[in-house]
Amino acid sequence: MSLTNELQHLRIGLEAIKLATNNFGGGNYIGRGGFGRVYKGELVHSEGLTMVAVKRLDGAFGQGDTEFQKEIMMLFLYEHENIISLLGFCDERGEKILVYEYAPNKSLDLSLNSTDLTWIQRLKICVGAARGLEYLHDPKGSQQRLLHRDIKSSNILLDENWKAKISDFGLSKLGPANQQYTFLVSHALGTPGYCDPLYATMGLLTKESDVYSFGVVLFEVLCGRLCIKDKDERQAFVELAQQSFEQNTLNGIIFDHIKEQINPDSLKVFASIAYKCLKIDRKERPTMTQIVKELESAIETQLAPDYNKGKMLHGCEHYKRRCKLLAPCCNELFTCHHCHNKYTSSLNDPNRRHKMVLKDVTQVECLLCNTKQQVSQICIKCGVKMGEYFCAICKLYDDDISKQQFHCYDCGICRLGGRENFYHCQNCGGCLSVELRGFHVCSENAIKNDCPICHEYLFDSVKPIAAMYCGHIVHLGCYSKMRRKNQSPCLICSKSSFSRQVLEILYIVLLIYVVAIY
Repeated sequence: MSLTNELQHLRIGLEAIKLATNNFGGGNYIGRGGFGRVYKGELVHSEGLTMVAVKRLDGAFGQGDTEFQKEIMMLFLYEHENIISLLGFCDERGEKILVYEYAPNKSLDLSLNSTDLTWIQRLKICVGAARGLEYLHDPKGSQQRLLHRDIKSSNILLDENWKAKISDFGLSKLGPANQQYTFLVSHALGTPGYCDPLYATMGLLTKESDVYSFGVVLFEVLCGRLCIKDKDERQAFVELAQQSFEQNTLNGIIFDHIKEQINPDSLKVFASIAYKCLKIDRKERPTMTQIVKELESAIETQLAPDYNKGKMLHGCEHYKRRCKLLAPCCNELFTCHHCHNKYTSSLNDPNRRHKMVLKDVTQVECLLCNTKQQVSQICIKCGVKMGEYFCAICKLYDDDISKQQFHCYDCGICRLGGRENFYHCQNCGGCLSVELRGFHVCSENAIKNDCPICHEYLFDSVKPIAAMYCGHIVHLGCYSKMRRKNQSPCLICSKSSFSRQVLEILYIVLLIYVVAIY
């Protein structure tokens, strides 16, 4: 087989693959498909040690060299977050092996009847798969449209975050993308139950053929079952879905474990677009762009009533929020980093005392449904906002938006008081009131020092801070105590006491820095 020079960087040695899979050992075997057997393994790759999925060609499974080369070319040409990534291939010693990113949650067909997979998660999986297929049908900057030809739930893989990844491009076909309708006359291939009737009977392949197959997948997700249990059900499932929609009896086919979760308006949007995908006349089927839009609308409709559930009812003395942070330093849950630091500082063993680095946090647990998940604003299971204010950089959640939180990109942390009321002074190193722009007393990196009175670091302090007349910074509370003791000189530069008139003016603009909430 001849592969272009562009693909040579993807070549992986057979011995490296054998080492990663324990020589294709039974303990590494995870399944099989049209291409052959699939194994998992840890492979030393350009980005380090990587968990991978290894597909080993077996001609007895129905695909061969042509599908092998096509899969490599298609995945090399078409890259998208919702398309499985090809990490490499091997064609040594008669072997034909493909190496992909590993999808730990396997394929969608295996989770259709999972009682743990919520309606929200199912919707998000459908949206992800639809976006991947939308990209294949209308790739940006390319004149070639890719028709997958074998869209089915077993060809939609799920990563560790349940993000959908379209896979298995061995049967795909290329066609022109600059036409409303792309026709290819081809011997009908694909999987019974998912195959477009127009394609199956006449060999007429269009992008709408993929749309039909995707419609079958959508109803599988809704019903919690495969479209085919035996050979007699190839058309029965589609007919049942269509009939249930037309007669408004969808509740009779919906998967029992998600019935109570589904908002009727969300169901209406979802079922309507799925039904249109199954239209016999291809002209009546929606485009993948339209499908993405409708599925996103189904999510918005589903989440709308639940966004604010439990708002301002959970949290701690520092923040009102609906999640806990999983501290990466000790792998324990805390409502916030202040709670963590207070707890660890009280430990008797000084070696166990430490502080949480917020930016290292990668997981949180929803306080309403107790689901651990990657950092994000919306809970992947129950759909609530875990914080009305959310900063993905600082991993900050807060339901109390009266604080007017905002993220200062120059400071690198979140602050209070409203972005429109402050500007960042590059010389002082902090955020100042816009009223002081151009005439405040400026001292280089003044805020990036300890308070000279209480010795707490000022830059990320949660206490109000103030500027002395000389330009040095102190906590407002500390300064007030110093004034009550008639100690007016700056403790850093020892400049002379302020006159009463100067102090009165200074107090007007005392809070020129924002309270840090990072």
